[in-house]
Amino acid sequence: MRQRLDFSAWVEATTLAVDEFAPVITDFGKGGAYAGFVGLSYELPLDNRKKEGERAQARLAVEIATQTLASVENQLRTDVLTAYDNLETAKNRLALAEETMALAEAQADAERERYHLGAAIFTTVRDAEETVRDAALRVTRAKVDIIQAEIALDHQTGALLARLALRQ
Repeated sequence: MRQRLDFSAWVEATTLAVDEFAPVITDFGKGGAYAGFVGLSYELPLDNRKKEGERAQARLAVEIATQTLASVENQLRTDVLTAYDNLETAKNRLALAEETMALAEAQADAERERYHLGAAIFTTVRDAEETVRDAALRVTRAKVDIIQAEIALDHQTGALLARLALRQ
């Protein structure tokens, strides 16, 4: 991909002696026992296909990362809106549950009054009081749902982490 210049060199000393030391010294004394080489090697790139391929791959990786970021942002936005809708729904359920409880208490009071007047039997009073207990449970459940929805919304927006960091 780029130009390249290499320098190489070597020096060699040779002798014909095999197991004797004396001819080695005499061979080195004659000038024919030495050899050497010095060279340069220069290479030019033939084409830019590899470089262009890597550039295209990098552009594609950036595009994929951009798409992934957009997808995560959209998912986060959807999660926050869902958590907000869940909170609003829980608040509406609480208002309706409190209204139902008020009606159930009024009904139970009316059934008790009818029972004292002799116009109703005890089971209707007991059923009305059980309806009041069920309505109270729905109110409590709606309050718990609101708290859970607030926690989920705070978690999605980062407020939960900030609130917990302040406590430490």
